[in-house]
Amino acid sequence: MLASKLLGQNKMRVILRTHGGLGNQLFQVFFARLFAREHGSLELLVVHDDRYPHRFQLSEQFRFSGTPVWHERFLSGLRIPKLISRTGIAKIDTLRLFNTSYLDGYFQKPEQYTRFNDRLISNELRRLRHEFAIEGGCDRATLVHLRLGDFFGRESDEVTHLERRLDTIPIGSHVISNRDDLLSQDGYRAALAARDCLYIQTDGETPENILRLMCRYRVIDSNNSTLAFWASVLSGSDVSFTLTNLSELQNNLLVASRIKSGGVPL
Repeated sequence: MLASKLLGQNKMRVILRTHGGLGNQLFQVFFARLFAREHGSLELLVVHDDRYPHRFQLSEQFRFSGTPVWHERFLSGLRIPKLISRTGIAKIDTLRLFNTSYLDGYFQKPEQYTRFNDRLISNELRRLRHEFAIEGGCDRATLVHLRLGDFFGRESDEVTHLERRLDTIPIGSHVISNRDDLLSQDGYRAALAARDCLYIQTDGETPENILRLMCRYRVIDSNNSTLAFWASVLSGSDVSFTLTNLSELQNNLLVASRIKSGGVPL
């Protein structure tokens, strides 16, 4: 009994610092879970940082039981991996101090996942599908995701991007955006109607519900949205990315989970 208790105490503790919206949190939690499983850790504890301009809150799905103790919260708050990376000494996003590992990063690079085997990746993706109640894409219409807002520094840039996309939007698409206030203007609604598009208002919806909505579609036209990334990986929705890191990681995770883009098993 004493030996088992001592062994339990020697299990590594993993402290994850999360930040950003649901898309970013999914990368952070997914990597941290893989990391914890790889090290035989049963404890993954989260410190959420909402001090960023948009003050995104931690998803209800990731509010685990148990919280880091005060000194773990303090050490996480020092953001030592970030400080070391900025000095140029080394590029790190994990730091081990005694029997505790501190994770602090975006975890959106393909090379960060090469250490994990396909079975581990597949199991953790299946776990996320279950937690978020994700079902495979069944809607044959293209979902156009007009990600505006925090993705742009100025509203004039948002408008330029929006008007360019509206010129090429597929006929008969379904459309969502994080700027319902902007898309509600008569000129933009008329442009959508002229292309026989259905605009779906999402104002007031939780990010979790928006993710589930996106996962219903077989094809998503987005602009490097992290939520669209996870819709692709979790349900097999066909999404293209212009960012190389997202495109490569998308392919790697789909291969690991034995799903092709479009939701077709390999």
